Amino acid sequence: MSGLGKRGKDKVATTDALFQKTEKPEPHKSETMESHKPVKKSFEFSFELAEKLRERAFRERRKEVDIVREALALYLKNPPV
Repeated sequence: MSGLGKRGKDKVATTDALFQKTEKPEPHKSETMESHKPVKKSFEFSFELAEKLRERAFRERRKEVDIVREALALYLKNPPV
């Protein structure tokens, strides 16, 4: 038989070696610092609640989103029992 001769014949790999992972898996997003980026959420409020929020924001010269964030943070810190 002519051709390659013995070249490559001693490098025959097993099936396990052929399908072995070569790269380490990336950590899940929740395990990295990148997961601390802002997350966009969307909610629907009743007209009355939305109007009260709008009025409060106007009176206090604040953004509605800042009032909602503050209220949610307080609620989650001290939830009702």
